[in-house]
Amino acid sequence: MSKTGSDFDPEAYSPVAERIRLFYRAHPLGRIETELVRRTRDEVVFKALVYRDTNDERPAATGWAAEREGDGEINLVACLENTETSAIGRALANLGFTASRQRPSA
Repeated sequence: MSKTGSDFDPEAYSPVAERIRLFYRAHPLGRIETELVRRTRDEVVFKALVYRDTNDERPAATGWAAEREGDGEINLVACLENTETSAIGRALANLGFTASRQRPSA
């Protein structure tokens, strides 16, 4: 679901910051880790790992995101940050903290 198209319903969308808050409410001892996998002149790739507890050795969920530098208004100025946030959002969605009822699948 695009956040800019005519089909986007902001009332049905939960921003990543809100999902992070919900995650820590449900898992106060949890943690979110991110890793910059690749950064080239044109592309940024992040991986996010979400753990329900500080003692967990394996993540409960992962999420990946890739963005192109300068592709869209946000990626002109904050591509690195945007990509990291997207990876966190996908990892949280994989754990059940979804942005909306629809999951991107195309």
